[in-house]
Amino acid sequence: MFDNNGVTGEDLTAELYQLTDADVIALLNHYERSARAALARQAEVIAEIASRGVTSAFGYRDMPGLLRDVLNIDRGDARRRTRRAHSACSVAGLGGAVVPPALEHAAPSFHSGGISASHLDAIDDVLAALPPCITLEQRAEHERTLTTLAHAADPAAVRAAGRHILTLADQDVPPDEKTPAKPRRELRLEWNRKGDELKLSGRLDKESGLRLQVLLSPLAEPRSGEEGHPDTRTAAERSGDALADLLDFTERSAALPHAAGEPPHVVVTMTIAQLLGRSTAPAYLNHEHPIPAADARRIACDAKLIPAVLGTQSEVLDLGRTRRTSSVPQRRALGIRDGGCVFPGCTRTAAWCHAHHMDEWAEDDGPTDLKNLALVCPYHHRLVHDSEWELRMGADGHPEAIPPKWLDPQQTPRRNEYHRIRQRPA
Repeated sequence: MFDNNGVTGEDLTAELYQLTDADVIALLNHYERSARAALARQAEVIAEIASRGVTSAFGYRDMPGLLRDVLNIDRGDARRRTRRAHSACSVAGLGGAVVPPALEHAAPSFHSGGISASHLDAIDDVLAALPPCITLEQRAEHERTLTTLAHAADPAAVRAAGRHILTLADQDVPPDEKTPAKPRRELRLEWNRKGDELKLSGRLDKESGLRLQVLLSPLAEPRSGEEGHPDTRTAAERSGDALADLLDFTERSAALPHAAGEPPHVVVTMTIAQLLGRSTAPAYLNHEHPIPAADARRIACDAKLIPAVLGTQSEVLDLGRTRRTSSVPQRRALGIRDGGCVFPGCTRTAAWCHAHHMDEWAEDDGPTDLKNLALVCPYHHRLVHDSEWELRMGADGHPEAIPPKWLDPQQTPRRNEYHRIRQRPA
């Protein structure tokens, strides 16, 4: 976060138009920290009120009801603030003993302003959804992981990483039956009264859903209209058009489109131990969706495998090329190494990314090999080219982002921990 040590009393009282660009950024950060401090202090007050039993003294049955009337907020917000106080604040228990906060690792970061209330809420929601079979040690480790991520990424990335953790945790839940459950797939077709539109609804299991997604994604990308005008279709409209295109391609067979330079496919990533049945750790579909190793072995029996040689630090064997664009094998290697956009906090996966030359091909004679390539989504690709952000290869063979001096005077390298968490074994 931007260094606000330069904020003075004059800055706080001056007209905004009188401040420099750097001053208004510093002022923005100053008020963000003040707002975080106020929310942390309010959580302590709510926890104190709850511990005293003040709600019943004023005739209320619960804390959210009291907060709703005192603060004039809706009940959903009141429930969230009540839960936040329980998660982040210690209170005096029976006999004067101190009851620690429910989130012992995230709470200090919340009170110091290192993470926001939204970060804390995201972590709390994930931990609350963990299955009962998860041990206290595993729960604490998940909390530490998400708290570390929250310091470097926005709440959306924390929630996305949390969904991955919950998916992994579900692998540890003992099955209710000895035989695997049949995948649940439903598709409902309903014509309107005029008979000129068909409404689709239903659900697919993970494997079938991923197959559909990788087929539709390249067809659903925005396209420029006539005379270069931007695509004004909504995401839902683009997906609908993509499905119509897919039907047309299917009817003509074998003419399926390419995604990121290669035909659509689902990659099964697993270790030799998993393939031989010596490990029960989950494998991955498309580098990000964990599945039981037994399911991965089943898929591998009836699939064309794409081999990748990984080192102990998940580095991929290099593939040097003297060409402008990355090759199909390089794209696959980048997907395994980077997982997705390398910009800190970005959750875009590899299928949505460009292969960016960290040393430019034209300006710096940058080679098209893995040591000079990094995956970035279209938004951050533009940002890297148009701003003072820089990407470089770290000493461990993984890309890192260097923030501009106005954002971080020390220009401390930053990593996108989201994809590392997503690719981490259970």
